[in-house]
Amino acid sequence: MDLPIDLAAEAAGAAESIRAFVSSIQPRPQTTSECVILDITTAEGTPIAATLTTSGYTVNTDDPVEKVTYESIEALLDARSPAYRDRFASALAAKLGALSNPK
Repeated sequence: MDLPIDLAAEAAGAAESIRAFVSSIQPRPQTTSECVILDITTAEGTPIAATLTTSGYTVNTDDPVEKVTYESIEALLDARSPAYRDRFASALAAKLGALSNPK
């Protein structure tokens, strides 16, 4: 038995998990239970509108080459924002450093 997926809650959790690594992220008001659109501005200042469905995150674009579905918001940003990768890697290194040097 599959449990229903709360896409609004998923989008809110995704937004919170990446907020420190992008310039802005804001879910649009949800119009259906089948999708949520997130407006993201990358650290480079590039706007991205991404739709979350049960299949994953898809960048809203008319270009079929660019219309890729990603399993997670992190995978989408990893593919589209070098600054996201840099910020995420720096934060991870800092956390690992703190774990290896307890005070």
